[in-house]
Amino acid sequence: MKSRNFTEVVKNNRKGIISVVMAGCLAFGAPTTGFFEGTLVQNIHATNAKQKKAEAEKNLKEVNAKLDNIFKQQQALDSQVDQSTRELAQIISSQEGIKNDIANKNKEIDKAKKDLEKAKAEEEKEYNEMKERIKYMYENSSSDSLWEAVVDSKSFADMLSNIEYVSSVYKTDKTLLERYKAAVKKVEDLTEKLQDDMSELQESKREYDAQQAELSNKLSALKAQSSSYDQQVAQAKQLAASYNSTIKQQQDLINQQVAAQRAVSAANNGSARQAASSSRRNRRTGGAGMAASAPTSHSNPPANGSALSYASQFVGHPYVWGGTSLSNGCDCSGFVMGVYAQYGKSLPHSSGAMRGVGQGVSVADMQPGDIVCYDGHVGIYAGGGQLLSALNSKKGITYCSVNYKPIKAVRRV
Repeated sequence: MKSRNFTEVVKNNRKGIISVVMAGCLAFGAPTTGFFEGTLVQNIHATNAKQKKAEAEKNLKEVNAKLDNIFKQQQALDSQVDQSTRELAQIISSQEGIKNDIANKNKEIDKAKKDLEKAKAEEEKEYNEMKERIKYMYENSSSDSLWEAVVDSKSFADMLSNIEYVSSVYKTDKTLLERYKAAVKKVEDLTEKLQDDMSELQESKREYDAQQAELSNKLSALKAQSSSYDQQVAQAKQLAASYNSTIKQQQDLINQQVAAQRAVSAANNGSARQAASSSRRNRRTGGAGMAASAPTSHSNPPANGSALSYASQFVGHPYVWGGTSLSNGCDCSGFVMGVYAQYGKSLPHSSGAMRGVGQGVSVADMQPGDIVCYDGHVGIYAGGGQLLSALNSKKGITYCSVNYKPIKAVRRV
């Protein structure tokens, strides 16, 4: 009898029981599906961020290794520059010494030339005086030998030689002639030596000039190479800064996605608990009322956590002023409007107008999925102190601190 009564109850309440089961499935299924979809998208974004971070770290390591190599080459180059600079300084110092020696030698040569001119003048004077004496000797001598010695001479030297053999030449004339020849020879020897010294100095100067030119060219090449290293270092440092920035950005994105994932998980867990509690209440009351209150489709979820989960898949998409496309570009109000449109919520395309939608909530009671309004901006609270919004044209759809500027209103739809 009891079995029959139970069967009749089941038959009579079949629609209600089916409604309860469907309501339970929808209650648990809708947020759970949204949760897993959002979690999958967030995991994909997190994986991409980790890959980009790892790639940037690898590139940074390569750049740092390149910098170390450049610095070592620069050190070796600096040593060469220092050595060449010292050598060039020594050559320039030696050149200055040679220039001074050449100047002094020119003075000595000038003096020797003057002495030579003076000696030649004395030669001419002695020669003329000697001719006068010989003439006098001839005119006052009975011997023709002296005159013949003079007349038959082919040159002055020949004449001197002949005169030496002439017994009538006085001893005084012979002494004067010997002294004259010695003086002339001394001046000629000195002039020749000075000319030789000058030739050596000029040759040394040419050698130093060649060494200076060679070292100057070498220094120019080394400095050009050093300048090239400086450019390479600047470029490498710029790359390193870029990679460091990428690493920081990707790490921040990973942290934001982890926080958002935790917030979505908490929101969906709360929705699941609420749906389970509602299902139990409806089972106790017979299930008919539950069938009437159950959502008819996934487009109208029971909690805002699913909207947040859906919105998170668009992180990294572009910001376009006045845009409403979640994929191709939207502004802040277009982003919030587009997200909630997927769940049957019609919101205005205006950040200011969104301050009046839904139900007002205090900042202290703010939950993931709530709409957060600012002066000139609006976004979706992601939990963990984070805001998900189409921030600006530079960063696009991204996470930031919910307190990045004063909050004007929090709305729950």
